Amino acid sequence: MSTHRASVLKVLTGAWLGTVLIGDPGPASADQPIATGPGKDVVQINGLDFGDDGSMVITYVTDETGPRRCAFKMSTDAGATWGPRQFVPFLPTYNDQNRASVARDALGNRYVGCKQIRTGARAISSSKIFAGLTTAQSPRQVVDANATIGAFQDPIFLADWSPQSSFANRVYVLSEVKFVGVPDTGGIRNFRSADGGQSWSSPSTLVSPTDQFNENPFGIVDEFGRVIDVWTDYFLTDKIMISWSDDGGVTFNPPLKVADFTRHPDLRISKHARAYPCPSDVGGGSIYWGDYSDGRGQIKRSTTPDWSIYTTPIVVVPSSASQFLPYVACNRDRRIDVTWYQIVGAGNLANLHLTSSEDDGATWSAPIRFNDISLDLGAVSDASGGSMFPPSLARIGAFAPLEQSRALIPGTQVFPVWTGLASLGNSDVLTAGPASGILLVAAVLPASRSVVVGQPSTLFVTIINAGGATATQVGMQLLTGVPATFSYQTTDANNLPTGTPNTPVDIAPGDSQTFLIVLTANAPFPPSDILLSFAGTNTAPVRTLVGVNTFLQSASATPVADLIMLTANAGTPGIVDVSPVSNTGAFAMATVNVGAGDTLTISAGTGDVSLPLTILVCQTVGGACLANPALSVMTAIGPNETPTYSFFLLATGFIPFDPAVNRIVISAVDSGGVVRGRTNLAVRTQ
Repeated sequence: MSTHRASVLKVLTGAWLGTVLIGDPGPASADQPIATGPGKDVVQINGLDFGDDGSMVITYVTDETGPRRCAFKMSTDAGATWGPRQFVPFLPTYNDQNRASVARDALGNRYVGCKQIRTGARAISSSKIFAGLTTAQSPRQVVDANATIGAFQDPIFLADWSPQSSFANRVYVLSEVKFVGVPDTGGIRNFRSADGGQSWSSPSTLVSPTDQFNENPFGIVDEFGRVIDVWTDYFLTDKIMISWSDDGGVTFNPPLKVADFTRHPDLRISKHARAYPCPSDVGGGSIYWGDYSDGRGQIKRSTTPDWSIYTTPIVVVPSSASQFLPYVACNRDRRIDVTWYQIVGAGNLANLHLTSSEDDGATWSAPIRFNDISLDLGAVSDASGGSMFPPSLARIGAFAPLEQSRALIPGTQVFPVWTGLASLGNSDVLTAGPASGILLVAAVLPASRSVVVGQPSTLFVTIINAGGATATQVGMQLLTGVPATFSYQTTDANNLPTGTPNTPVDIAPGDSQTFLIVLTANAPFPPSDILLSFAGTNTAPVRTLVGVNTFLQSASATPVADLIMLTANAGTPGIVDVSPVSNTGAFAMATVNVGAGDTLTISAGTGDVSLPLTILVCQTVGGACLANPALSVMTAIGPNETPTYSFFLLATGFIPFDPAVNRIVISAVDSGGVVRGRTNLAVRTQ
């Protein structure tokens, strides 16, 4: 079994690269460009999403082609490499764009938002990028501006990312609303889509557009589906306001005041300052913001047990240096990361700093600088008046819309990005540090389990370090929200447990480590794809490949069939070849039913991928078919019985070698129509 796991991993090696780490400041620059402007500016970075599979999407605005355009780039290797720049198309009659945002739902789909502009009007569009960073849809109009609704500024896209939520995969747009030509008006409205961005609701009004000076909206969706929106109100005194929805964005609580502070009129870069809500794992949470009342800037926080009452604000990082435009990323494991600009001397130069808390903000690490080239705040500006934007920050497992994910491996590196001056008049998107060069891949066997509630479900995992340096503190975590406990433990060459449960380990370059994982259900649940996060403190998480490093699990109140399935084929284990001459191929499968007896139907297909392939199956004894091969075969399988099968492939076209996508999926369905066994292997023409 371990040999088969390793061979599956080897065929995936090379398709996944390492993460980008924070670089220590030094005389040689570690600042790396993600996107560049050959003659004009990358105007602003508005969105950064880091998926648990290492996929990333960054959204920004550039004017290098003439009018401002919402642009985005995608990475499938944790930011080590980036695909080509793509533009969000203009909506009809619109000719300018701004404020590119991104959010991700529980299925891994991204939604790229863009403010569309024409004379006298502002609209919002949404483009859906499907899971796996495949097809991007043409933009759909969320809302058009009119004299009744008003024009839209600073849209922020949110998505319900949590499987625990009753509103999973719902998408939201939070936006400031103004009336064009009417100075100082500013309301806050929230739109929602329940069908993946295909259609959008009428807006929920948090603050009327006829009110004054409501700006800089920001929001999150927590793990229970609560939508939490915050913004600043500059009328008379500066205030931070909050409202939330417990019914999927249909209704919102009346806005509440979090804090008052005095605006410092000379701080021109405070224009785009935001407040950031961070949920706590014990209820309530904290609000973070940049307070400029002292004329130099401080980062403050106020805590709340239930979002309705707040403590007196305290300074997060006491310092005599100026702290401007913080960005806050909060995570489900109580970790919070804060970045900010810190002014150098008395001029326009600034550096970027980071501090982190592992205990919901009770204590903080010593701040570190993560850029090597100081930024000129006077040169990195937008076209509307030279305003800086916060340095965006992505981390696996954050709540905020710039980094929605489902879990966090403790110690996973942050991924900071910012706009930096590459040459006079040319601003680029930058990140810090060189790629680590550490590549992890993983596989799980068996590919499915069907157990009784309370009965431990055991499986085996192999993780290979295919990189050039030691992967430190490699561990794993359950991502899928099912009613069960999870644990893992290292094993030896005989698959016997070693060491201490739930303890990460180092894996040397070119080496592998096997683990026993145990999932014990405490309530029934139907067959569900169980996703795990595998990562070290200096690595990107392993890319999620359904059927390779995930498994199908169900839990029942009474015993059911639980068919363990293991394939065997000629050539490379785990890859079945189809001859380019005869267009045929074959493989065998051994099984054992470790559950209750039942009649199971065995069949094979290609999952969600359409391949030019027909697959027939027969039950065998001694390698010989008991009947003519068919599309499926029914077998009565008692407890501990071990029937075997042969599968025959007939292709009508070429099948390229893409082991992460082109796979054969074998299923065993019980007499009630429920999947009680599953496995898969790659297929190619060769």
